[in-house]
Amino acid sequence: MAASAAITCSRPSIRAGHRGFGLYSVATATTMLATTALASAGFSQSPRLVNLAGLFQRASIVTGFGWLTTLSAKALTRALPRQPANHQPESATPAFHRARRAAEADVRPEGRRCKNIQIDRLHVDHNLAANDAKSAK
Repeated sequence: MAASAAITCSRPSIRAGHRGFGLYSVATATTMLATTALASAGFSQSPRLVNLAGLFQRASIVTGFGWLTTLSAKALTRALPRQPANHQPESATPAFHRARRAAEADVRPEGRRCKNIQIDRLHVDHNLAANDAKSAK
């Protein structure tokens, strides 16, 4: 299953300009399919591969988990915004209360009402800045 995910992920990665990751995905899928086929032949008592079947099986598993780890790390680096060097993280409780107040206000920075508000860090910070500016006036 990881091999099909790697093949599926390779084309969009190459189109998005991440050629290295796309080629790595294709190589991972090819390696996983080849080592799985060799392991299967060994477990079917093929005389040349019977002693190496477990090795091929482990190679396939390690290759798949390596690709999944790389994919996860790539997704995390895209999802996390870069913070300035002097950024001080705030505790969870004030952030929770600000997010709740912003959701209750249900107002975008432009002042339009929202039907479905999605609370993410940037949207909440935008709402708070806009609400603070309105309060100060």
